[in-house]
Amino acid sequence: MEPPSRLEFSNSSGGWLDCSASGSPQPSIDWLSVDGTSVGDVGGVRRVLRNGTLVLLPFPATAYRQDIHSTIYRCVASNTVGRVISRDVQVRAVVAQAYKVDVEVLAASRGCTAILRCVVPNFVKELVRVVSWVQEPAFYIYPSLQGDGKYHLLPTGELLIHNLEYNDRYPSYRCRTMHKLTRQVVTSNSAKIRMNEQRGIVSPSVVEHTSHVAVSQDEGAVLLCVAQGCPSPEYRWYTHNGPEPIPVSSGPRIRLLGPVLAIEAVTAEDGGVYKCSASNAGGEASADLRLTVSTPIHVEITPNVLSVHMGGTAEFRCLVTANGMSAGPQHITWFKDGRQLPSSGRVGDTLQVTGVTREDKGMYQCVVRRQEGDSFQASAELQLGDAPPSLVYSFIEQTLQPGPAVSLKCSAQGNPTPQIAWTLDGFPLPTNGRPLSSVE
Repeated sequence: MEPPSRLEFSNSSGGWLDCSASGSPQPSIDWLSVDGTSVGDVGGVRRVLRNGTLVLLPFPATAYRQDIHSTIYRCVASNTVGRVISRDVQVRAVVAQAYKVDVEVLAASRGCTAILRCVVPNFVKELVRVVSWVQEPAFYIYPSLQGDGKYHLLPTGELLIHNLEYNDRYPSYRCRTMHKLTRQVVTSNSAKIRMNEQRGIVSPSVVEHTSHVAVSQDEGAVLLCVAQGCPSPEYRWYTHNGPEPIPVSSGPRIRLLGPVLAIEAVTAEDGGVYKCSASNAGGEASADLRLTVSTPIHVEITPNVLSVHMGGTAEFRCLVTANGMSAGPQHITWFKDGRQLPSSGRVGDTLQVTGVTREDKGMYQCVVRRQEGDSFQASAELQLGDAPPSLVYSFIEQTLQPGPAVSLKCSAQGNPTPQIAWTLDGFPLPTNGRPLSSVE
C-alpha cells in the first residue's frame, strides 16, 4: 500500500502517511527524506511507528520546520532480497492563520443580474471555499449548477441574483467560507445590492471565468464564464480546438446552464480549449477556457521475475499504458534496491544489465513522473540462476624443505555459493594435532 502523492494538513490537526508491503521474508518499512537519508523520530514533531506509519504531530507555529513540514518523503520496504521505494509524497503543513472575508457587489440595473463576490485574502485563498450565502436573517443559498431562477450560487462562490426588482435593494447578504484543513467557518460582514435605476442597454463584459480546469479522467468538470450586462446576456459554448469554433450541444454527459458548462465523467477527448460567448442587444463578449484531463496510467515491468546466470545479460522493459493502450514517451527513471541507476544501459523504456554479477541481483524499479507532479512505479526481481562451481584460482605445485609452514589457496565461483573441502592424497586432512587450518 503506497502513501498518497500529496498530503496537506493543518498544524492544529497533524497528519500521517501509511505504507505497507508484502514479501518473503516479511519486509521492514522505513522512510526516506528528499535527499535519500533515513528519517526518524523528532520529539514533539514527527514519529515513525512500528507498523510503518509516519506521523506528523500537531505543532505550534514556532515549531514549524521546512525540512519536516514542507518536503518530499518516500517509503522504502526492504528484506534480504532487496529494497523497493514508493512514489514521492509531497508534504505540506499549513500554519492556521486568522483571516477575514469581504463582499464585493457589482452594481446592476433593474431587470438585470447582480453579482456578489466573496473576497478571500490571497494568503489563504487556495485553502478556503465558499460554502453558502445568507440572505439575512436566515435564508441560506447553497452552490448549484443551475440555481432556482432567482438565486444562483456558482461553484466558485459568486452569487448571481437575476431579474432585479426595486425591493431587491433592501435585503443584506453575507458569504460563509470554510477552511478545508482546519474546517474553520468565517462569515463576512453584510452587504446590500447597489442598483441603478435606468434600464438602459449595457453590453456584456466577462467578469469571471475559469481560464484553466484540470481534472482526472471520469471525474466531473465545471467550466464557468460569468458576464455582466443588461439585458442579461445569453450564453453560447463552443469547442475551440480547430480553425473554426464548433458549438457545444447538451447531451447525456454535457449540461449547458447559462454561465456554467458541466461535463460528467470526462474522457481524454473532452480535453482542449472551450470558448464561451455572452451576448445581448448591446454586443458580445467572449473568453477562452482550457480543460486538461489527466488519464490514469499503469506501470508494469516485464518480466516481473528474471533469472540470469552469472556473466549473462538481463533485460527489463518498463511498460506504461493508459486505458489499455501505450501512453507514449514518458520520463522514466530506473532504480536498483532503492538507488537511482546511471543512464548507461538504458535505451528508452528498456534497461540492460550485461555481465551479471552477484551484486546485480535484487529489486529493480522504473519510476514514471508526469508534468502534473504525480509519479507511478513498478518493481521486478533479478535472481541469479544456478551455476555449477568452477575454480577461478588454485595453488601451484611446490617442492619444500621440511619445517616451514605452507599456505595453499583455492577459490571458486558458482550459484549457490560453492562449499570448498580439502583432501590429502584423496583423504580428508588428518587431525593429529598439527596446526592445520582451512579457510574457504
